[in-house]
Amino acid sequence: MILTVDDLTVAYGSVVAVRNLSFGAEEGKILSLLGPNGAGKTTTLMAIMGMIPIASGAVRLQSRSIAGARTEDTVRAGMTLTPEGRQIFASLTVAENLILGEAGLSGRDGGRWTRKEVLRTFPILSERLNQDAGTLSGGEQQQLAIARSLLSNPKVLLLDEPSLGLAPQVVDLIFSLIVQLCEHGITVVLVEQNAMRSLEIAHHSVVLSAGRKVFDGSASALRSSDDLMKAYLAIQPAGRSPETQGG
Repeated sequence: MILTVDDLTVAYGSVVAVRNLSFGAEEGKILSLLGPNGAGKTTTLMAIMGMIPIASGAVRLQSRSIAGARTEDTVRAGMTLTPEGRQIFASLTVAENLILGEAGLSGRDGGRWTRKEVLRTFPILSERLNQDAGTLSGGEQQQLAIARSLLSNPKVLLLDEPSLGLAPQVVDLIFSLIVQLCEHGITVVLVEQNAMRSLEIAHHSVVLSAGRKVFDGSASALRSSDDLMKAYLAIQPAGRSPETQGG
């Protein structure tokens, strides 16, 4: 496993948000981290990135302990996060946002993801280089956010709700790009509210409920089981109505 999380517990004061969570992500694979709102998915990503403190547990990237490391050190070690809401710099141009993606990484060895390669992967950004990022469409902003993350040449990319608020055809594009990243050897940990779409591209899935792990197995096994989908994700089998509806 390129990323290993062991017995992770995260608390906000006296409130435990994630409890005794363990999972692993394989190199070059997509792991889908699923669960209802408030399950602890985003908290998990932020904790393993070093953005919030952990109460206990271990986080290892390529067998190196990164629990408690500063976020910038975690990025240097090879893992980065594209957060929910994209968090681009709206008043800066696309080019300036990409330059910021390279900031502070001068001491790292070069990698595949140069600005030239990023613009080849996200060609729409080449057409928008001098445009303020805040004037881009939602899908273009999401591509910019991912492109900026790639400039740190991560081995593991954490994606938090990349399809949120996007039109269906744009979601198709974003998910296609995620698959491409996996084909280039990047490990992706994907938090996504669209569970079915996430499971279509994922190799493995971990489901959280109230901060605890309730499922850890292949994405195909979860997707193909009506009982599991209903029990863990409240997704009804195709062609059936929810039990709370009808006579």
